[in-house]
Amino acid sequence: NPNGGSYPQFAGQLGGALVFLAQDETGTPHLWSTDGTEAGTQLLGGSTITNLGAFGATLGDRLIFSADDGKHGMEPWSTDGTPEGTGLLADVVTATADSSPREFVQFRGAAYFVATGLQGNGLYRHDPDSASGATLVKSFGSVDRLKVFDDRLWFVVNGNQLWTSDEAGTELFKDIGQPILSSLLPV
Repeated sequence: NPNGGSYPQFAGQLGGALVFLAQDETGTPHLWSTDGTEAGTQLLGGSTITNLGAFGATLGDRLIFSADDGKHGMEPWSTDGTPEGTGLLADVVTATADSSPREFVQFRGAAYFVATGLQGNGLYRHDPDSASGATLVKSFGSVDRLKVFDDRLWFVVNGNQLWTSDEAGTELFKDIGQPILSSLLPV
């Protein structure tokens, strides 16, 4: 942007490419993909995305990330690295309200993330083989620190409860009684 900074925001990595949002010379934000070369840098999805949220997770040949297009609020989006393969994944909270999706992880062929829906904070799942964009796994007061460890999804609820999820279900693993420090969870 010759008139000032392009203010890049990173969405995540997809294969050998970095997906990012940057402003053009008019100040309009655009989603881009680059392999680190001039020839390998392309525009994705025009100027519909105005802001990026949390860094995303790769699910197969797609990057799942959070973005705001000015119509749906901050919601989960997906791209396969092409303009035609970039779009809104799910409108967790309809209209312009934000669900603020974050904590994206890939686990057993699905993307899991935390979002704030109509029932409060919750753990959401996107199955690429399903017609629905994202489904609520379970609602919580607060949920964060999603980690995959020992073939299970682990996360913290309300600052002091360690929960786990796998094909058998989602359940409380241990109530610590005091807020859990992030250093207790596997990296």
